[in-house]
Amino acid sequence: MINITSDLKMNRIGLGCMGMSEFYGSSNDNDSLKVMARAVELGVNCFDTADLYGDGHNEKLIGKFLKQSKIKPAVATKCGIVRHKEILPDGNFKRTYNGTTKYITDSCEASLKRLGIECIDLFYLHRPDPNTPIEESVEALAKLKAQGKIKAIGLSEVSADDLVRAQGVHPIDCLQSEYSLWSREVEASILPFCQQNNITFVAFSPLGRGLTKPSIKLETTDFRTNIPRFSAHNMSANRPLFSLIDTIGKQYGASGAQVCLAWLLNQAPNLMAIPGTRHIKYLEQNVLAQNISLTDEELKCLDLAFASEKIQGEKYLVSTSAA
Repeated sequence: MINITSDLKMNRIGLGCMGMSEFYGSSNDNDSLKVMARAVELGVNCFDTADLYGDGHNEKLIGKFLKQSKIKPAVATKCGIVRHKEILPDGNFKRTYNGTTKYITDSCEASLKRLGIECIDLFYLHRPDPNTPIEESVEALAKLKAQGKIKAIGLSEVSADDLVRAQGVHPIDCLQSEYSLWSREVEASILPFCQQNNITFVAFSPLGRGLTKPSIKLETTDFRTNIPRFSAHNMSANRPLFSLIDTIGKQYGASGAQVCLAWLLNQAPNLMAIPGTRHIKYLEQNVLAQNISLTDEELKCLDLAFASEKIQGEKYLVSTSAA
């Protein structure tokens, strides 16, 4: 359990809900609600979403769950990415960024309405706005916190410089960024800064968007079909890495995905992960990963094997950015 604020605690494995609305192929609301129900039974007490996901659908889906569930998880949502109807050559919609006071304030009210709640537990700026000083965005979030509209302030995918400037305006409670064996850029400066300043680090895509086995069948509507790292050539080239996590997993009766999560949770005590899934089977495996204690030798082996220069394939197309 991690103390986000004095009155907000979260378990180290949360539930990323994005895929229940889009990006990862077809989904079913009733099945998603069952996954949410099982999640809270297992002690998962943070659901991660954003106004972007499904153009509001994801927040409404969580709102529906909150209305019917006796157990109420904390809700983390985000604002700051503006969705446009224009579709880019890679199949993704065009997006721009808005971190102005008015936009953040209006977005908070809209999210509260879709979620059907009076206070958002954790509210992130989804991406920094290049045309708005990060100081203005953080001041807007701080005002919402003072008004009781949100409990905790978060930033997502900001630079180390932006994080330092933001922290100078108001203490940041959570920093969310991509982090997994496959993507370790945050280790250089972001993760250490979070540890030094009591900021909870929230890892999204902690399984590298599902890179846990050398063969994945993707629907045509799955955005990963356009990601170089998921090409047949690169999946084959990375086969030794899949073999390694599988071999280590067998020592614990665990899956490769559980090994990846166990490694991640070992990187910092103030770190939590939000793996997404639409399947109860994988949800249960993700939660159980907290019980795996890898040896120092295994951790070192994974560190060396997954050095960035040894991984084949870029994690994004140039025009694609993480959600």
